[in-house]
Amino acid sequence: MTYGSLPGGTGGHGSQPPGGGSGGGPTGGYGPPGGYYPPPNGPGHPPPAGPYGHRPPGGGTNGMAVAALVLAVVGLVMCGIPSILGAVFGHVAMRQIRRTGEEGRGMAIAALVVSYAAVVIWIVFWFAFLGAMSISVPTTVGGY
Repeated sequence: MTYGSLPGGTGGHGSQPPGGGSGGGPTGGYGPPGGYYPPPNGPGHPPPAGPYGHRPPGGGTNGMAVAALVLAVVGLVMCGIPSILGAVFGHVAMRQIRRTGEEGRGMAIAALVVSYAAVVIWIVFWFAFLGAMSISVPTTVGGY
């Protein structure tokens, strides 16, 4: 037996595949008729993306819902101003989710609740703070 040949006269370096020709693949070359790789939509593969890489309708979480929740939580810490944007984004996200069927409805609702709570908390805080400051600051009468 020489290097490059196998028993039965097939295989090895410099030999053609069984049956001759250019191989078993549909595009030529060597390998099984279907190729070595599973089809793109076989088990364990996600569905293909739509044109330009966008997901098909109804898939994925709405980006506005994510942004609304982030702004709502940040607004708890930063004077409530981002929470106002969080409430606006939350309403826009709810409208988009209803129209497109995307996921993220619960996230948008949570963003609305946290946004409104943060705005109310900060309004109460500022009224209490300004009320306390007006009591503690002495007023001068007659310029003295």
